Amino acid sequence: ASSIATPTGESTDLAVLESGYQTAMVWSALMFVVAVVGTLLVHNRDAAETMRST
Repeated sequence: ASSIATPTGESTDLAVLESGYQTAMVWSALMFVVAVVGTLLVHNRDAAETMRST
């Protein structure tokens, strides 16, 4: 994981903007992963129940 390091020459507004953008990207990635994992878990559970019932 790369740390969010702000160069000293950068302006504060730009640093805040970039950190906010990175945070949004991280949250988007997390939500995507959670959605995919949740979908896979639901499908696996349904498949397991179908296998068990037959």
